[in-house]
Amino acid sequence: MKKLLFFAIAIPTLLAGSLRAQDDRPRHSDRREWMGQISVIVRDCDLRATEFRSALARALDQSRLDGTRAEDQLNEHAKRLDVAIHSLRESWNRDHDPERSREHVREAVAAAREINWAIETDQVRGRVQHEWDRLRAELSLLAGVFDEPQIRWDREHARDDRGQYPDRHEWIDQISGVVRDCDQRATEFRSALARALDRSRLDGTRAEDRLNEHARRLDVAISRLRESWNRERDPEKSREHVREAVAAAREINWAIETDQVRGRVQHEWDVLRAELNRLAGTFHEPQIRWER
Repeated sequence: MKKLLFFAIAIPTLLAGSLRAQDDRPRHSDRREWMGQISVIVRDCDLRATEFRSALARALDQSRLDGTRAEDQLNEHAKRLDVAIHSLRESWNRDHDPERSREHVREAVAAAREINWAIETDQVRGRVQHEWDRLRAELSLLAGVFDEPQIRWDREHARDDRGQYPDRHEWIDQISGVVRDCDQRATEFRSALARALDRSRLDGTRAEDRLNEHARRLDVAISRLRESWNRERDPEKSREHVREAVAAAREINWAIETDQVRGRVQHEWDVLRAELNRLAGTFHEPQIRWER
């Protein structure tokens, strides 16, 4: 029963409360940081939607739905979703105003729910289903960031009011995707940081050694988390690795701010930090407080 209760894992509200009102913004120590984190989420969702639209069109052309009305409807919903998120990205990049951008979020969610219903109804499977699962996770995250209600993916509202998943397989896939993405991103960041520090004024200093050690610690913690999750599928047994990853990540964030590490590696860190917020929420850990 305890495991079933943990099924109440919605894709996390990464910046929960950050957009509830303009007055909430000062809770972020740096408005540029706040805008940067949201920009990353919007951008990733935009890229994922475009990739999914192309993947869906190819898959349908090779499926039993080729030439049918169902194919036309699915392609049209995917186009509508792609256009809505692209409009959201343009609106956000132009205004950085959640209220002005929110209508595009709602349009994207409406189109996404139609796609989900059609995919379930027509039993679209294979790689394109995997692509959709990943995009759906991004959309749930997007809705939370813009303080929209948790997305109810099926028309019959199969999830209960706590957002629980009645399907354990779906629950496992959602968490596995979050863990996998975070693991890959941490490894990429560790390499990018090492290269950047070798070319910086910190090269050969104690500060460089500390940053590289924190990045190694983060990478190892998330790798162990992935191994634990893939082996046990038990959030309680995996949670210690999440906490170790968060502790290492906070040290990295402090060092990057203190030593003013800038450029591409800072962008890589912003992206990874967004993934870590998502990871913490997925395992029902407290929202990460990045400032000391």
